[in-house]
Amino acid sequence: MVNWKKFDGDLLLTTVCPVECDFCVYSCSLDGEWMPEETIERVAKEYTKNDVGIRISGGEPLYNLGKFEKCLKIVLKYQRPEEILVISSGFFGLDTKKTNSILLLFKKYGLDTLVLSVDRFHEKRVPLKAIENILKKAKLKIILRLTTDEKSYMLMDYIADHAVKYKAAVEVHHNYGDYGKAELLDKSLRSNEECRKNYFINSLKNAIARYKTRKEPKDYIDTSPKRSQRKFAARFYPTTFPNGNVYADSQCCRATFMGNINRTTLKSMKEEFKKTMPGYILLSENSVCQKRMKPLLPVDVLDTCDYCRNYPFKKTKRKEYVGREYVLLDPDKEFTVPETNRELLLAFDLKEKHLNLAVGKKIIEFLNSIDKRFIVSRPLPRCLFGTEYSEIYKKHTIPTGCYDCKELFHVDDVIHSCRYIGKKGPKLMYMEDRNQIWEFFNTLRLEKQPSKTCMVCRYFRRRQCDGMCFRQ
Repeated sequence: MVNWKKFDGDLLLTTVCPVECDFCVYSCSLDGEWMPEETIERVAKEYTKNDVGIRISGGEPLYNLGKFEKCLKIVLKYQRPEEILVISSGFFGLDTKKTNSILLLFKKYGLDTLVLSVDRFHEKRVPLKAIENILKKAKLKIILRLTTDEKSYMLMDYIADHAVKYKAAVEVHHNYGDYGKAELLDKSLRSNEECRKNYFINSLKNAIARYKTRKEPKDYIDTSPKRSQRKFAARFYPTTFPNGNVYADSQCCRATFMGNINRTTLKSMKEEFKKTMPGYILLSENSVCQKRMKPLLPVDVLDTCDYCRNYPFKKTKRKEYVGREYVLLDPDKEFTVPETNRELLLAFDLKEKHLNLAVGKKIIEFLNSIDKRFIVSRPLPRCLFGTEYSEIYKKHTIPTGCYDCKELFHVDDVIHSCRYIGKKGPKLMYMEDRNQIWEFFNTLRLEKQPSKTCMVCRYFRRRQCDGMCFRQ
């Protein structure tokens, strides 16, 4: 009996991919990179020391069999073949010679499972016939990793039929991520999730009746992880990129950046990460993600992890709390941002003297000039931009009020307001939702007097701006 690892983790062998799916959270392409052997060794060693199993993924890890075999040899020094998972697009399925080479390689090293991604995005480059060919030839367990949306009903019928016909397992995801290329997709296609779940179960029932098996739909539903990490933690599933950057969630949520495995140990990264709210959620054995985060979710946001990345940072350290790099910019100095691959959370430290069009022009020229991905964390008053304010707000996704602000409050059990309100609120456990927190601090904010500059400002006098950032 195999003693499975406590957690699962991805070794992103490469970001090279011939499929280049439109929903790839890692934004993989043919121009991607491969993980160096010394980094592979480091990942395998650190994962194993921390009781993390390994899934070799990408990108397409089987795109270069030589590099894949070298990776496999390193990983097998630390983990047994039955513990290792490989996830592929199945791009090789129409090439008989390549298919045979890959299946022989799996047999040579004792690998017993291959996970194949099947969805309408992969189907653009990988015909379903290629997947069927692999199912016919493979003498190992095949898990079809199916991701659906509202355009996937015919595909669900096909996968259900072939899962039953070839005795394959299916891991079903009825939603795709919000990151990478997926950010550009039509999110309305992810509606009716319950309807799609029921449809796929019915498709399995029809296939079972057609092939006259004695199994139930649940017998074909599986998960690619070999470990039961949800027994120990909510969603901790470390992913290491080819450059060594480690994220704590398999969907690579930007909020869960932990550090670089080439420079520090996974254990120390976990200890530091656990001090953050997402880290507490992902690593605590007694934490339930949705229950813990409910008071902090915006009313119109259902994806917990999407919100986690905007969770307020530690006020005392002026440091971003969950993964973005927080940068506080002084309008009296030249605006600069650090050299980093991380997304930036930008804040402009405005004072009353800065409320003029000249400062607004300086801010916009700066935002237009930087090529890094960023988010502006604080609202910027209209008086900085004149008549063009609405267009500027939209272009740079600038918060327009307290409710949009990433700095409205921070939490260390007790809720603290932003420095402009300067108040301490109730304990998080007594708050029902984020709206209640906002109402609490909004009441305090309205009690403050506006600054002298705001009193004579036309936007303030017309009730188009509340001067919230500059009350004395």
